[in-house]
Amino acid sequence: MKFYGKILACTLGMSILAGCMSIPSRYDDNESSKIVDIHHNINMLDCSRDEDLIFHVQWIDNEIDWLISYTEFKKSRDILEMLELMKTTTEGMTQREQISETFCNLKKVVLQEQSAQIAKAIMGRVK
Repeated sequence: MKFYGKILACTLGMSILAGCMSIPSRYDDNESSKIVDIHHNINMLDCSRDEDLIFHVQWIDNEIDWLISYTEFKKSRDILEMLELMKTTTEGMTQREQISETFCNLKKVVLQEQSAQIAKAIMGRVK
C-alpha cells in the first residue's frame, strides 16, 4: 500500500508542476511600459506624412524588437507569440521603399488592435 501511495504522490506532484508551467508569467513593469510606448507610437503614426513615415515605422519595429528580446530572456511565451504576429505586420511595412497612405492606414488599424490586445494581456497579469 505504501508503494502505491508514493506513486500517487509523485504523480500528483508532477501534475502540479506541469500545471504551474502553463500559468502565464507575472506582471512586469518593463513590459507594461514598453507596450504602452509602442501603442502610443502607433497611435501617433501619421500616414499622410511621407517624409517621416518610413522612419516612424522603423522606430516602432525597433521597439517591438526590444520587447521581443526582453520577453525571450524573461521566457514570457504567451506575450512572445503575440509580439511575433505583430512583428509580421510591421515587416510588411519596413520591407517597402515607399508606403502608400491607404496601406499605412490599414496596417495602422491592425497594429493598434494588436498592441491593445498585448497591453491587456501584459497588464492583466497578477502582481
